[in-house]
Amino acid sequence: MKRLALALSVGCAASALAGAALADPPGKVGRVAWIEDEVSFLPPGEQSWTWASVNYPVTDGESFWTGDAGRTEIQVGPIEVSADSETELDVLALDYGRTRLGLPQGSLDLKLWRTPRGGVTISTPAGDVVIDQPGEYRIDVGAPQDDGGYTPVEVTVFDGHAGAPGQVGLTDIGPGAAAVIYPGYDPEMQYAQDASIDDWARTREASEDWDVQAAYSPDVTGYGELAAYGDFVQDPNYGSVWYPAGVPYDWAPYRYGRWAYVAPWGYTWVDDQPWGFAPFHYGRWAQIDGRWGWIPGQPVPQPVYAPALVAFIGGLAFGGGGGVGWIPLGPDEVYRPPYQVSDRYLRQVNVTSVSTTTINNITVNNVTNVTQYRNARAAMVVPAGSFAGGAPVQKAAVAVTPAALAQARPGAALAALPPPTPAARAAGGFRGAGAPAGAAPPANLQAIHAAVAAQPAGATRPPAIPGAHTAPPRARPPGAPAFVGPAQIKNPGAQARQPVPTPTHARPGPPAVVPPTEPTMMPGPMVHRPAPTPPSPEAQPTYRPAPPPRPTPPPAYRPPPGRPVEAAPPHPPAATPAPPKKPVPDKRPPEDHPPQ
Repeated sequence: MKRLALALSVGCAASALAGAALADPPGKVGRVAWIEDEVSFLPPGEQSWTWASVNYPVTDGESFWTGDAGRTEIQVGPIEVSADSETELDVLALDYGRTRLGLPQGSLDLKLWRTPRGGVTISTPAGDVVIDQPGEYRIDVGAPQDDGGYTPVEVTVFDGHAGAPGQVGLTDIGPGAAAVIYPGYDPEMQYAQDASIDDWARTREASEDWDVQAAYSPDVTGYGELAAYGDFVQDPNYGSVWYPAGVPYDWAPYRYGRWAYVAPWGYTWVDDQPWGFAPFHYGRWAQIDGRWGWIPGQPVPQPVYAPALVAFIGGLAFGGGGGVGWIPLGPDEVYRPPYQVSDRYLRQVNVTSVSTTTINNITVNNVTNVTQYRNARAAMVVPAGSFAGGAPVQKAAVAVTPAALAQARPGAALAALPPPTPAARAAGGFRGAGAPAGAAPPANLQAIHAAVAAQPAGATRPPAIPGAHTAPPRARPPGAPAFVGPAQIKNPGAQARQPVPTPTHARPGPPAVVPPTEPTMMPGPMVHRPAPTPPSPEAQPTYRPAPPPRPTPPPAYRPPPGRPVEAAPPHPPAATPAPPKKPVPDKRPPEDHPPQ
C-alpha cells in the first residue's frame, strides 16, 4: 500500500501547529551505510526499482535487493545489518519500540551493540526470529524450492540469545549454536559456522569507534563512524564538538550532496561524505576559529531525526527564474519543519540543541531577516528546477550577491516550489536522466515477500504462501554444515569450514520459561519459550565482544548459569583446528537511558 506523503507547506510555526491532527513522522530512522557493487532499492509506494545510495534514510516500507554480487550495510542506531548477495531485505516497521525486518531470501549478519526497546524481529518464511539481547547473529533464508516446498531457514548465534520459530513456540538458541528450520518442524541443532558475510561485517565494524558515544545517545544513527573521519574536541562554549577531516577547501555544511524527496518528510538532504548522516540530521553546525564544527547537543533518550536542519529561504530571482536557498542552523536556532507536525514533535526535534528559554517560545517565529542566522554567510542557492530534480548541489549552485540575499525571506522558498521529479523521489537520482533502472528481485520471490510482510508480528508458524507446501528436513552428510543462504550455496569455498567454539563467557540473561508440555516433533532436551516481552530499559545488559577463539576443539556445551538446559548442538567432526582470529576490540556504548 502506498504511503501517503505529507504535503509541503511554508516552514513556519503556524503551519506546524496546523498539522497537530496528523500523525507525526517517525522519530527513529536508519541509513544506508555502505554499498558494495550495486544494490537496488524500492522506495515506499513506488513501482520501479532504482539504485540505492549511501546516506539515504531507511524507514518503513523500503526494500533492498543485493543482486548477484552486491552487499550492503544498514545502520539503525546501535544496530548494524549486513546483507549478503542475493538477499531481499524489507523494512516492515521502524521506530522507537518497534524494529521489524523482512527476509524473504538471503543472508543477514546482525550486530546489536545495544538492544532497542522491543527487541529486533526478523520475519522469515518459517515465522519470526526474535532477538532481545546484544550480540552477533546471522539469519539465512534459502531460495524458493523447485518442488514448491517451503524454503529452509537457519538462525546462527555467535554471541547472545535468539528465539527461533518452531512447532510449539520459540526455541532458545544460545551462544555458539545454530538452528536449521524446515517450516512446520522443530529446529535441528548444530554448531555455529562462520560465513563470508560475517567476516565482511566484522571488517566493517572494525572501522567504527563507539567509545566516543559514551557522552551521547547510541540511537543517533551514524554517530559511531565519526571518530574515524575527524576529531572530537571539548569546547568551553559548546561542549563536545566534532571537526571533520579531509574535506575540500570550500567545504561547508549542506553544500556537497543533493536533495531527495523521501516520504513522509518530503525534501531530505543526502550528503556525499561517507560520514555524512548524523551531522546533517541531528545537532547544529558552527564556525569556531575558522573551522566548521558539528555540535551534537545534549543527549536525550530518544533523539528525533530531521530530514535537514536548515532554514529555507525564498524570494530569490536571477536569470529570469526563481531559486531555492537554505542556511545551516546554528546552536540555539529553532528548526521549523517544512512539513506538518504537532507541537510536541516541534519541541522534541529541537530539544537537543535549543535552550529552555527558546523552547518555551518555540512557537513564535521571530526570524524575519536572513542575516539574523549566524551561518548566513554559508547560504546556498540553486535553481528551483535543480533543487526539485535532485541535482548535485555543488554543480548547480548559483552566485547571489549579499544585497540580494539580504532581501530573501525565511520560509518563503517551499510555498511555490515545483513538485519533485522522479529523480528526486529515487534514491539513485544522482545518476542522471536516462540511467538504467535498478534490478528487481526474481519474480518467484513476490509471493514469499507478500506472505512474510503480511504475517502478524511474533508469528512462530510459517505464513501461508500460495502453492507452497511443508516438507520434512533433508538429510545431509554427517558433520556437513547446513548452509542454506543462496550466496553460501553458490560459493561454498568462501565460507568458513570450521565450527565456531562456544564462547567461554556466558552473559546472564532472563531465565527461559519452560511450558508444561514437551515437544513432540523431535527428541532431545529442547527448551521452548514464549515470545519475549520488551526488555526493560533499566535492566539493559552490557555487550562484550567474544574473546578470540582458542585453537582447540569446541568445549562441551554447557548452559549459562541460571538458565535451564537448552538445545545442545551435536559434537562436530574431528578437524584441523582453525587458526586464532584477530580479537575484536571492546567498543561498548553506554547503557540505554530510560525513555521519558
